[in-house]
Amino acid sequence: MKKYRSEQECLNCGAHVEAKFCPQCGQENIETREPFLGFLIHSIGHYFHFDSKFQKSFVPLITQPGKLTTEYIAGKRASYIHPVSMYLFISLVFFLTNGLHQSDVDPLKTISNPKIIQSQLDSLRKIDTAKLSRRERAELRQKVTDLKELNKGLSDVKNGFNSGSGNLKLNLGDTDSTYVSIRDYEQKQAKLPAAKRDSWLSAYFIKKSILLEQKYGDELLNKIVETVQHQLPKMMFILMPLFALILSFSFYKSKLYFIEHLIYTIHVHSFLFLLFCFIELLGMAWKAAGDIGVGIGMLISFWYIYRSMRRVYQKGRAHTLAKFLLLSFIYFVLLIISFIGILLFSVATL
Repeated sequence: MKKYRSEQECLNCGAHVEAKFCPQCGQENIETREPFLGFLIHSIGHYFHFDSKFQKSFVPLITQPGKLTTEYIAGKRASYIHPVSMYLFISLVFFLTNGLHQSDVDPLKTISNPKIIQSQLDSLRKIDTAKLSRRERAELRQKVTDLKELNKGLSDVKNGFNSGSGNLKLNLGDTDSTYVSIRDYEQKQAKLPAAKRDSWLSAYFIKKSILLEQKYGDELLNKIVETVQHQLPKMMFILMPLFALILSFSFYKSKLYFIEHLIYTIHVHSFLFLLFCFIELLGMAWKAAGDIGVGIGMLISFWYIYRSMRRVYQKGRAHTLAKFLLLSFIYFVLLIISFIGILLFSVATL
């Protein structure tokens, strides 16, 4: 709790202070000496403008879809956390939580190294199941199944890259060629008719993959996945204004400005990040709830977006549902395109 000074002289500008804030410079008339924990909490609260705004902002964000946006449009803004500050805080927590979540079988550590998968399988098979309870035997079988599926997924990934530019073994026409160097690739390309040679874009990524394979070896896929994860927050910053632009065209009769569509987009994404952050934490505490939680989270997301659109854009149920389905499809397409773009960018910048 804050401790206000009994003195009525502002420490910053010297003006007379009748209430909690200086009427001249706006500085809060609180005690300047405080413990470290209090200083830390107040600093974070001041940066994100939390304090009393925290509950006023987060409760309606969760329980009343679209209310924060309608309040912002109506000009009621001083009582709530600024939408951008809220989004930055929630997205930071979400990506940190997502990065800390380590499952028993971590794909980032095993996806490009089948030896690790086989080693884990061998270790699990050596366990004496007679000494385990029924629940422990079921968990053991599930781990073995997960590892086998991961191993199969690894094979599928490698087979897929054999026809692309993520591995040294690339299919070229009817021949299966292994490029040991860029010079080897260029020589084999030169022997082909001009019509069958790779385009400049394919050639660029194939050469890039050869260099990366030589540099990272079996850790290449891990490095790509890690780089993509670091780029995801940037992808969302690009995707949200783009989606807000689509909203402005879809609801042009609402006569809202682009910035108001953007604020709505920010509020929705803030809720979604908060929701799936909770699901992620739930999955870490109770692994059996992981898949169920994601399914329930998707249903909650659909309901939340529909209800928020009804509140913000004031349209009928059928009209809102039709727009919701159309915009969901467009958003999904944009998400895929953005992810592919981030993937290509990550490979190009490694």
